[in-house]
Amino acid sequence: MPPTQGGLHDASSSTSPDSTERSYDEKPPELSEKAPEALHNEKLRDSQATGTTGESSVLPGDDVDEDEDTLSYSSGPPSLGYSLHNPRRERYIILFFTLLFIESGVLPLILFYSLEWGAHLSVTKNLAIITSLIGTVSGLKLTQRTFQLWFSTGHESRRPIGSARYGMDAFHVLISLTLFAFFVPLVVGSSLSPASPRTTAMALPCVMLTFCTPMLLTGLFDRRLRVPVRVSSLPPRAPLPPLTYTIVEDVVAVDGGGGLAFRHAWAHRYQSSRVMRRVLRVLALWWGLTGVALGGGLIAIAWTAPENTAYGLGYAVPWMWAIAGAVATVPYVHDRLAYERATWAAPGPAAAHRDVRLSVQLTRDAADREVERRARAERRARDRQNRLSGVSGVSGFSAMSGVAPPPGVACRDYAPSPGGSVRAEDVPLPEGRPHTPPLHTPPLHTPAPTPPLPEVKRPEAAYQSPDGSLMV
Repeated sequence: MPPTQGGLHDASSSTSPDSTERSYDEKPPELSEKAPEALHNEKLRDSQATGTTGESSVLPGDDVDEDEDTLSYSSGPPSLGYSLHNPRRERYIILFFTLLFIESGVLPLILFYSLEWGAHLSVTKNLAIITSLIGTVSGLKLTQRTFQLWFSTGHESRRPIGSARYGMDAFHVLISLTLFAFFVPLVVGSSLSPASPRTTAMALPCVMLTFCTPMLLTGLFDRRLRVPVRVSSLPPRAPLPPLTYTIVEDVVAVDGGGGLAFRHAWAHRYQSSRVMRRVLRVLALWWGLTGVALGGGLIAIAWTAPENTAYGLGYAVPWMWAIAGAVATVPYVHDRLAYERATWAAPGPAAAHRDVRLSVQLTRDAADREVERRARAERRARDRQNRLSGVSGVSGFSAMSGVAPPPGVACRDYAPSPGGSVRAEDVPLPEGRPHTPPLHTPPLHTPAPTPPLPEVKRPEAAYQSPDGSLMV
């Protein structure tokens, strides 16, 4: 994150469920008592000297919540700390989408027409062969993603902010529903006797409808929809941003290895940049509207056009739409990012820097809870061992209770949860540093040493002998 002028932007303070936009005008304390005209002239002179303006960047009609104590100006857009321009990542992306295209785009078309016209197989055998070969790549990817979220090394850093031990992100749930919508027409169409190519031709259109419908709704009602369940890093009943925001967050954090550091940086970038919010909403509207319209049209064509034509269109047109959309999206995003950098410090309504609140839980995340759970388990085991060995006292924190941090964990803008006693691991850290319990924290309570008991001489027993003398 680049350094800011007039203080760092604290994303942990942006946890209110409202979604009002903010624009902060800097008012030095020494000018607070001046007359309005003198104050305006001072602002005007400052704006001419620094290249900014004292006028608010909020558009007419915006709901503004002024807060003079929270000033946030930076020299450029907040850095995400992540780049796709990496040879390993580029090879992985190309390999995965190539295999996915061959599996669900090329193979169904080649096998269907070659087995029907060349091998003269029946439609039932033809679709049975195709169904048995489709789904390997997508199924393996879903399994790998589940393993990364739950069981792999450093899984705590891949889960959403504030999620539970076996929590899943929204993209994982969405892709599971999408695969279900893909396999149902395939299985039903190939299991009929005779098999139905029209039913199997609905597989990819159903994927488009499942994936693009929530994208269209969240794009139309930007930060106005609420659901009673957690959506990735957003708590239940929080205003939902466009689905493109959630997809980017989850894919980069889990599949791209960005982890919690990227989730925090992505939330900060979305809250700070008006241009980024507009880009994500435009993409959600474009992909959602075209996907829903095209998917519904292909389902109608599957039952009205000739059988062979409907099958070919059902598997060819969705991939043509996806490739054309990707080709158009990449230059559009690059152009908007360049515009964002150029207009970040622009005066007036053209400024790209305009804050908005997003209900992202930045107080306690899964990585910290997992570290604390391990530390508590080790302390309990050590106390049990001390009791068995006869050592009194409570172990508390020691060098043995420090747990090595999971790889890639970086809790940015961390703030302790309100209420309760403040523990050593709840102390907020500087920007960008990993949050783990210290290895050499002094005990919370050191019992006073017990003084040794004085040695007491026991009196020796005395008795009288029969002759009257005293015997010891």
